[in-house]
Amino acid sequence: PGNVVPVSVVQREGGQLERRRLLSPFGIATSGNLIAVSDHTSRCVLVFQDDLHHFKELVERRDQFSSIRGIAFDSKGHLLVVEKENHHLSIINLQNDELRHLGSRGNDNGQFEMPSCVAVDSMGYIFVTDSINQRVQYFDPDYTYVGQVGHWGQGIDEFHDPYGIAIDSKDRMFV
Repeated sequence: PGNVVPVSVVQREGGQLERRRLLSPFGIATSGNLIAVSDHTSRCVLVFQDDLHHFKELVERRDQFSSIRGIAFDSKGHLLVVEKENHHLSIINLQNDELRHLGSRGNDNGQFEMPSCVAVDSMGYIFVTDSINQRVQYFDPDYTYVGQVGHWGQGIDEFHDPYGIAIDSKDRMFV
């Protein structure tokens, strides 16, 4: 229903739209009039304005990204990019500057083992699914570790390879 727009018709070259096929689109995030799509196979993130007639390709650093997964905009307007095989989040501004990494490989607080997806709540807190460590870790808007939820299991607050995550308008987390 409504306006379904395929993200493969997006590139603007010399004033004309040119078809660009995303090989493995994975994550999608919005912020204001921006729409970001991560492409796992191409190892890039595309950022579009909401009219889909103008866009800029962001972070086409194929030699640095590894296994891009989920993406989200944080409360500062930066793009959070989950790099599963690098075991961290890259924090990038829209001028294509990589500001920092969040996390490293491991199972201590603030470390990840194959993170998958990221979501941000209305207060700017950042939630990351940490698949192999069977948990969701969360950070404040300044990227400081706050805590975690979950461990391995099949009951309440227990996970078996948590993957996708969403935060609703009431700041409820769904994994």
